[in-house]
Amino acid sequence: MQKIFFLLGMILLLSGCNIDVALFRPKAGALPDLGSEEPPPSPITPSGKIQIGGSVQKVVTGFSHTCVILDSGDVKCWGANGDGQLGYDDQVARGSAPGSVSSLAAVNLGAGRTAIDLAAGAYFTCAILDTGDVKCWGDNYSGQLGYNDWVDRGTTAGSMASLSPVFLGVGRTAKSIDAGFDHVCVILDTDDLKCWGTSGDGQLGLDRNDDVGDAANEMQTLGTVNVGVGRKVKYLAAGGLHTCAILDTDDLKCWGYNGSGQLGYDSWDNIGDTAGHMAALGVVNLGAGRKAKKVTVGDEHTCVILDTNEVKCWGDGSYGSTGYDDENYRGGDPGDMAALVPVNLGVGRTAKDIQAAFYHTCVILDNDQVKCFGGNFSGQLGYNDLQEYGTSPGSMAALPTVNLGTGRTAKSLSLGRSYSCAILDTDDLKCWGENTSGKLGQEVSHNFGSVDFDVEDLGVVNLGGATLQVAVGSQHSCAVLVSGDLKCWGFNGSGQLGYDDTVSRGKTAGSMASLSAVFLGAGRTAKKVFIGTNHTCVILDNDQVKCWGANGSGQLGYDSTTSKGNTAGSMAGLGYVNLGAGRTAKSLALGVGQTCAILDNDQMKCWGGNSNGELGYDSTTNKGNTAGSMATLGYVNLGAGRTAKAIAAGALHTCAILDTNGVKCWGYNNFGNLGIDSTANKGNTAGSMATLAEINLGAGRTALSIAAGLHSTCVVLDTFQVKCWGDNSDAQLGYGDTAIRGNVAGSMAALGVVNLGAGVTAKSVRMGWYNTCATLSDDQIKCWGKNTDGQLGYNDTTARGGTAASMTSLGTVKLGEGRSVQNIAVSNHVCAVLDNGDVKCWGKNNEGQAGYDNQTKYGSGKVMEDLLLIGE
Repeated sequence: MQKIFFLLGMILLLSGCNIDVALFRPKAGALPDLGSEEPPPSPITPSGKIQIGGSVQKVVTGFSHTCVILDSGDVKCWGANGDGQLGYDDQVARGSAPGSVSSLAAVNLGAGRTAIDLAAGAYFTCAILDTGDVKCWGDNYSGQLGYNDWVDRGTTAGSMASLSPVFLGVGRTAKSIDAGFDHVCVILDTDDLKCWGTSGDGQLGLDRNDDVGDAANEMQTLGTVNVGVGRKVKYLAAGGLHTCAILDTDDLKCWGYNGSGQLGYDSWDNIGDTAGHMAALGVVNLGAGRKAKKVTVGDEHTCVILDTNEVKCWGDGSYGSTGYDDENYRGGDPGDMAALVPVNLGVGRTAKDIQAAFYHTCVILDNDQVKCFGGNFSGQLGYNDLQEYGTSPGSMAALPTVNLGTGRTAKSLSLGRSYSCAILDTDDLKCWGENTSGKLGQEVSHNFGSVDFDVEDLGVVNLGGATLQVAVGSQHSCAVLVSGDLKCWGFNGSGQLGYDDTVSRGKTAGSMASLSAVFLGAGRTAKKVFIGTNHTCVILDNDQVKCWGANGSGQLGYDSTTSKGNTAGSMAGLGYVNLGAGRTAKSLALGVGQTCAILDNDQMKCWGGNSNGELGYDSTTNKGNTAGSMATLGYVNLGAGRTAKAIAAGALHTCAILDTNGVKCWGYNNFGNLGIDSTANKGNTAGSMATLAEINLGAGRTALSIAAGLHSTCVVLDTFQVKCWGDNSDAQLGYGDTAIRGNVAGSMAALGVVNLGAGVTAKSVRMGWYNTCATLSDDQIKCWGKNTDGQLGYNDTTARGGTAASMTSLGTVKLGEGRSVQNIAVSNHVCAVLDNGDVKCWGKNNEGQAGYDNQTKYGSGKVMEDLLLIGE
């Protein structure tokens, strides 16, 4: 099942959807010049060591789990365990709670058995035993465990004790093993190669694309990979969807998925999925006379250490992962490989070891120090920041070494999804970066290697004056100052900041101090600002509306689909949105592609994207995107005589508090987010708005405030309690579980209130796509739901709201001594206007949306110097 979620995430990313997927993040711009090389910061001696019962001999990393071989030959694993990948006969994660690593038992490999090699795939683990046999456990969606079925192993009592060896052939044993996302390869005692598991892109090298190991007798009939007549394999690397092998001639061959040129054959075609491919496969061109000593493969890039101890990398260079001071693809076009030069590791420096992961790469140098480059969105590079390294001219020449501790060097590396691990010269282990499910083994939930900054200690955003109101979108923020000026910062790819360009602001030194006010028209000032995913609207001092940014669905309301605010002069020429003759606006709500307004007559109009009826016009036709469409735009039918007091927009649904203080919602409803005890969309077919009933908020209950997330909705009731319904995949509803609400008959009548604490009540509620914050009666805030970016503000990345205990014990966000909030805005990052008019922001900051002249993720992590050693 987790594999399905991964593939869906890939589809959403490639389709351009703005949904936040855990494996990836939106693209950041190039880094500023890194300047001259600086020595690593002075280390702080860790306060102790996590005792694991031996020194570490090997470490391997999956998506969210880590396993080691100790000097005793025992295997111990920690991190995520939803598929049994830890091998402890259950599905309990380990590594984030105190004592959870130091108390680990050895994985049961069989009576008297120990391990000599280890491999971790996405959600599974394999070991070569001291007998040369192979055992695998965890996720088995594609038969990657090698047991001729799809059955997961390691999840239930007794499953590890009864685990049999994988059949490698009569009398055959294994010498070396590696794993990709969902496939496994071993070098046999004959130095031949066998691979099994998923083969959709030819990564098994069997000249076919059907999975192997998931049906009866497939392992018994599995042949060896054809690496050339008479050729044997010395070294193996299995990555995301491709595999590479160093042959007995020290030449390199690669096969499998090649969409980024990662196979290194000056083409973009997959290899190994069609008859005859492998027999005809040549060797990778590493340069005249050059041979390979070691190869490593990431998701879509490949690196080798040459016989000269230099490094070359090719494939997807996004985020600087190939180390060539750019983000270019290499290896796919004719001549690419012949022109490939060595990676700049520093003057006179060469490589002893190298490892690649999704979008980052780390090298052990000839002096046993470590350098890392590429994506750094969780601190996985280990430089106590979240900057990419390797994307801009000169960045590799200036690349510092990772601070492993005073006098410490590295013996070996392993890289997982957004984290890195090193075995030190002392045989202790250090891991840094993303710490989902405790995979770093630190017995806490903080990320490490990013920054040591609590929300309480945050400075204020430099806006040059006191602030009245703040709004946040997917990756940008805006504030209305007491002066009426509007300032915006963060991502600006569609002109959503309103500065007549597409230059992001807020992530480089001095950018906030020099931030000018958005030009709203001669003499015009702002009363309130509203933000969607990638567009911005403002109600001016004359109650007219202006909008700018992305406009693919007509969401700006200018009878076109042309973006505004992204080219010179566009803001000066920006007119008012046509709300109807003599009409002005009282309030707005912006979603992904829709905009809605409450007018001065308390009627409601909506325009923009309407694929699910979210505009409320009994159709799925977009509005505001063609000439004359705004002039003829009618009112949303809220019911006979009904008007609107407040509105909220989710990704694809819209809600209104009526003049009766009742609530109606319409649009997309697959998660029950409309609160009508069904999953039927509303507002998309003729007559649906006229018959739309008010939501059942409980006997006699009405609403004071409303908020919408991606596919969820929350209200503050007239009792000042909170109710929420819809999608709850990240516990954003706050009911101590992840169950959907509002989708089946009777669910709304049975809906309880969110536990904010004994006697605690709320004044307002705000939602991001997967997280929720409530402003309490004392103007403090509590937040729950997803927390991968520290957006809850509790100085960790631990989600809250999924257990009853997490809501009962939920504290308030520490805003600073004596500070409270005037208003807040919630997305993957959160901004708060404090009682003194200052602004603080925390959470995701990849585009500078927090406004601190950097890309540091605040509220989430700790620095490298805080890492505890894991070892004997």
